[in-house]
Amino acid sequence: MALGIGLAASVVVLVIWLILRALEGTPRSAPYAYPPYVPPPAPAGRTAFEILDDRYARGEITRDEYLRMRADLEGRRT
Repeated sequence: MALGIGLAASVVVLVIWLILRALEGTPRSAPYAYPPYVPPPAPAGRTAFEILDDRYARGEITRDEYLRMRADLEGRRT
């Protein structure tokens, strides 16, 4: 009798194991399909000319400094 119960339990365990192995290879779909995350593009930086113009407009630099720095940025040495 004990052999019969042990054999039946072994068969049940084997069947469960086979079912689990069969389902293991089955692809599962996600419940929700989200698009991949794409970070927003970096904001465009200000150019050196824009920064120089702003500094001159705020009065941080004199006209002579502004003209000299502008010439340096344009590649002309004065």
